[in-house]
Amino acid sequence: MAPSTRAARPKTINLDAAKVRVVRGPHKTDADSWYWRADLYVGGGVRKSLWNGWATREAARRKVAALLQAENVAQAADDARAARGSEVQTVQDLLEVWLASQQARVPLWEREQSEGRIALRAGRVKRVEHSRDALSPRSYSACKTSAQRLVRSGFGATLLGDVTKKSLRSYAAASDAAPGTVKLDLTKLRAAWAWGQAEGRSYTRGTPSWPDVVATPVRDKYTPTRPEIAGILAAMPEGWARDFVEVLATLGCRFGAAARLTAHPTDVNLARGTVRLAVKGHDRTIRAPRRVIEILTPYVEAAEDDAAPLFGRSPTGLRLALQRQLDRACEAAEVQRVTPHGFRRRVATEMLAANVPVAVYARVLGHSAAIAIKHYAAVQGDDELAAFAATAEVAGADNVVSLRVVGA
Repeated sequence: MAPSTRAARPKTINLDAAKVRVVRGPHKTDADSWYWRADLYVGGGVRKSLWNGWATREAARRKVAALLQAENVAQAADDARAARGSEVQTVQDLLEVWLASQQARVPLWEREQSEGRIALRAGRVKRVEHSRDALSPRSYSACKTSAQRLVRSGFGATLLGDVTKKSLRSYAAASDAAPGTVKLDLTKLRAAWAWGQAEGRSYTRGTPSWPDVVATPVRDKYTPTRPEIAGILAAMPEGWARDFVEVLATLGCRFGAAARLTAHPTDVNLARGTVRLAVKGHDRTIRAPRRVIEILTPYVEAAEDDAAPLFGRSPTGLRLALQRQLDRACEAAEVQRVTPHGFRRRVATEMLAANVPVAVYARVLGHSAAIAIKHYAAVQGDDELAAFAATAEVAGADNVVSLRVVGA
């Protein structure tokens, strides 16, 4: 195989209180140019954006050194940003400089994640927390994907002065993507616009009126009944997929929380009977039912590395493999297609029907009661009839009480 010809990433430049580092590149037409970001550290852990742009390493060093020599460094940085405003004219230009700033936040997240994991295993902290300056690789990837869709659609060539509510609505109406995807892309564009305003970029001083895009599901979110879940499990062969589905259908946890479990005691503690569920900012350790501990015990005992995923696959690979088996099982059990999140909705619905206290409900499922009622309560025909029956009982009881009072 031929050796790679990709240019080596330039080293970080340290100049007094400023740090200059590459956040993107190399440039498509100039392999020596990289996108640099210079931050000025003003003390107390506070940093201010000093300069960013395409340049060679030496040109970047000279540019930042000149800014540092100015009598008022902060004013010089503001003037430099204002001068660069003329270079950013289209939506694509804005997205490019915004993505560069977001990518610069990823290494900080990775460092905090590594340090947090070490502290977690040592018992010094109970959960990994990140600063506002950090951005996870997954979040950055979502930003990048949305930006690429906007550019490929042709909207990236739109001049920033022409970005209005009318043009945004036209883009949304003409897009072939699902409404949810369009809404996500416009949300990222709005974030880039807000970033430009916060950075004092002259080209984003005017704020367009952002249209509301109603996102509708591509397919119905089906919530299986308990008999249907039993049929699905019976149709699945013994193995990791069946065990995983049973865990989801018992705990009602999000797919990612179960997929990221490891054999480490902080994740699955067999002695205490606890499971740590961490996803979407909800990091909690709960007492799990005995059946869940019985399912997870063989996986924990067989694990050679307590940091590796308990089910031996990355979340993405696990989701694809699991859905294939779920589809086959649903077809065999003659059940409407079910996704992993359907089991969560089933557990949430049952907890609401059982009048589980709100505090316990929120602790187990990791969201507020308002969100549960809005998104997770699967109302079915029998539930509606039961509601009318309960109303009739109350009405009958009220009439009896009233008659007794009158008769007395």
